[in-house]
Amino acid sequence: MKSHFIREIGEMENTHWWHRTKRELISNIVRKQVGENEKKLKILEIGAGTGMLIKEFAHDSITFALDRNKSALALCKINGIEHIIRADFGTYEDYKKNYFDIIVAGDVLEHLEDDMAAVRKVFSMLKKGGLFVIHVPADPKLFSYWDRALSHFRRYEKKELERLLKKNKFNISFISYRLSALHPFVSFFRKIKSNKNQTEESSDFDHLGIMNEPLYRFTKFEDTLILSKRIKPKTGLSLFAIAQKK
Repeated sequence: MKSHFIREIGEMENTHWWHRTKRELISNIVRKQVGENEKKLKILEIGAGTGMLIKEFAHDSITFALDRNKSALALCKINGIEHIIRADFGTYEDYKKNYFDIIVAGDVLEHLEDDMAAVRKVFSMLKKGGLFVIHVPADPKLFSYWDRALSHFRRYEKKELERLLKKNKFNISFISYRLSALHPFVSFFRKIKSNKNQTEESSDFDHLGIMNEPLYRFTKFEDTLILSKRIKPKTGLSLFAIAQKK
């Protein structure tokens, strides 16, 4: 990812509805596991970016942030992450097997050319019974200028992510699309921008003004319904999953 996008994301993570809801969704999943354990868990965030997520567990867990971007890791240090690892996870080999209790990859797998090898590596790094929490962009038909700007290789279908996890011996505890209600609007928006010959420098992180808070509240509500299994979206802008090492 280009450095100016790292800075832009860092500036907006506390306010932009998409970043807030994704971070809170993953945080709630991880927090449940941390709260159920008396000992300090070892938690690794791959592609930690600015460290806004992993820092939430710094006081009651042993936290690790891995990222290849120097600017991102500088922000991780500012955010108080205990262990900083500068590496490209796709080629990262200096790791301990059966070491981590939880590994988080929030919008990371799409950046790795060989996602199968990456998931296999995560499995090796986790302790038996350890959790892998994943969030990825969904629907290959939405692949656009913005994906290229963020150095994405792909977007995922649900069956594709399920197959990726199962082939690497993970037991899938939960998997679902999210941001389903917004899917048709974003699809239309992307088509319009595509027709305007957007460049790879174009950003989707527009300041939404008065719409930011309503989008945050609506998405939080949808995420609550998904986690409680009251709705099962058939499509969406993103996919998330909770998988366990058998």
